[in-house]
Amino acid sequence: MSTLLEAEDRIYNITENLIESGFQDIKHETGRKSEYLKKINKNEYTSYIKEHLKLGGFRTTNQRLQIIDVIYENNMHMNIDEIYSKLKSKKVGISTIYRNLIRLEQVGVLKRIDITNNSYYELEEIGERKFHIHIKCGKCNKIIDINEEEVLQNFEGLTEELKKKHKITIKSTSVVLSGVCTECET
Repeated sequence: MSTLLEAEDRIYNITENLIESGFQDIKHETGRKSEYLKKINKNEYTSYIKEHLKLGGFRTTNQRLQIIDVIYENNMHMNIDEIYSKLKSKKVGISTIYRNLIRLEQVGVLKRIDITNNSYYELEEIGERKFHIHIKCGKCNKIIDINEEEVLQNFEGLTEELKKKHKITIKSTSVVLSGVCTECET
């Protein structure tokens, strides 16, 4: 039991350090490139991931770290084919990627966004605000993160009401709105 508490304390301390580094409110995206990751110290985030894997009962493997590195370095929502194309030269098979994406999502370091017939993956945000609003262009498949503070605050208020009404703990939320971007409208 003490190891679980120690791991939770380490995750809490790493999270606090990351938040103090000033990235907690950066969530705007243009196209599929995210501003959120620009402020994250990669070594601290890797420590955060390792602790989450350990807490979830999973080992930190090279393949898991390679998947995280690809998403981190490409700084975008990525589908399985995009991740695979970046890792196939490193001899990481597609079934290994599938298995590890599931594990990384289970321990809370990746978020899956299901849109139409495709799943995209992004690094889970750290901090108390664990929700995300996306807009997806139906023509070019561009995914845009929403950063309008008023919208996020209203949504946060709604989730608080739902938590109370339904007596449930919401750990993470993702909303996807569909539309057509201005580039595709013309």
